[in-house]
Amino acid sequence: SEIYGRRLLKADWDEDKKNGKMVDDLAQIQNSLVVPVDDALLEAQFNDVQGKLNINDLVSPAVGTSGSVPNIEMFERFKRLFSSLSIDEVKVEALQDWIDEDKNPTNFEGAEDGEYLAAQPPYRTGEQPMAHVSELVLMLGMTVVEYEKLLPHVTALPVGHAPINVNTATEEVLLSLSPGLNKPLVKQLMQARENKRWETLDEFKSDPALAGLSLNDQYLSVSSNFFEIATQITLGDRVERMVSLVYRKPNDGTMQTILRDQSQKYLITKERVALQSGN
Repeated sequence: SEIYGRRLLKADWDEDKKNGKMVDDLAQIQNSLVVPVDDALLEAQFNDVQGKLNINDLVSPAVGTSGSVPNIEMFERFKRLFSSLSIDEVKVEALQDWIDEDKNPTNFEGAEDGEYLAAQPPYRTGEQPMAHVSELVLMLGMTVVEYEKLLPHVTALPVGHAPINVNTATEEVLLSLSPGLNKPLVKQLMQARENKRWETLDEFKSDPALAGLSLNDQYLSVSSNFFEIATQITLGDRVERMVSLVYRKPNDGTMQTILRDQSQKYLITKERVALQSGN
């Protein structure tokens, strides 16, 4: 089932390459696919994870060393995201301290080993990029309610390799891109992209909703390289489920599976469209 999804993603890349426009938008992933295969039923859904803020981009690789330095632009975006979601107990500084490699709190809002070792049971910070977004539950002050607020809008991907795709970004992520943006302006952006996707960042930045605003296009894109393939296979009364995080290489469209997760339920959430098994 994962192989089937990878083939579809490769076919999409081939089509973009043929057209000379490497662009990904919500229209390409708006439905789940239902395919009969022999006596089984295969359901597949694609999720573009680059429509979210990458937690690991709160730091950037330090030039000339193996360490990292704070990423100021992404830090400010996360601060605006936390504000729009009314998240107060968990601080962005704590997230940054979890993944940076030093032992010094960012400021009085941060948290390093000293704070976590005082917990019961005690544990240490990661001091490396998060391997999975579920590490968020380890943050001091994180509650189930706040974790569920964050989950639709954040991801954990390799540092510096997953710019935000403005064509697939959630409303809250778009709102985080500039201090001058507000909900009415973001609604205008979302309505605009329903009619026509942005094929370049210049097109996005020239949208009337952004007129006169200060917008840093660092870590922004109109295409995606990381996708979740959520699959469900039903055979009789047996159901197998899996979510695969795959990386589609931008230079040649080949696929690499980053991780697989068989622990989740309710994977297929989008409107189902039936395909013939030969498609």
